[in-house]
Amino acid sequence: MYGERSYPLNYRQFSLIHRFFDEIEYLRPKLRSAMNRFLLVIICFCFGFAAKAQSLQYNTTSLPATIGVDGLMKGTTGVTLGSILPNGDIKNATNVTIGNIANDGTITNSLQDIIGYVMNDGTVKDANQAVIGKVLNSGQVQNAQQNPIGNAPGIDKKWAAVCYFFYKVN
Repeated sequence: MYGERSYPLNYRQFSLIHRFFDEIEYLRPKLRSAMNRFLLVIICFCFGFAAKAQSLQYNTTSLPATIGVDGLMKGTTGVTLGSILPNGDIKNATNVTIGNIANDGTITNSLQDIIGYVMNDGTVKDANQAVIGKVLNSGQVQNAQQNPIGNAPGIDKKWAAVCYFFYKVN
């Protein structure tokens, strides 16, 4: 019949086939380990890019350390994270516009979606008008529970609000 051997395997043929399958069994864990390492590298690479992304959204986790009178937002190591221009444009570290703060205190992202508000008295609200914090006249920045989360003396209240409540380094 087709596909069947009409004679048995000799010892040499059997030995070669047996050795081939032994090699496969020997390499299987090493290949699996190498594949897992490769996947781990790919995942770390992808998260590395994601970690550098910057966006404008209601921020509850990461805070830039300072904002200067020039509008530059700097991290704890002194690296510039972004800036706010006098015209209200909000830029990321690569000078890409990621949002805007209007004269009336309305904060929008790059898609022109309203993400928050800063009232004249320094009260900061999210897009749903819920109070999320306040920037006092002294420059102290407080969260909704009136706990201090930062200090920005001499800084425009709108700029301080963007820095501490909406600028997020992912």
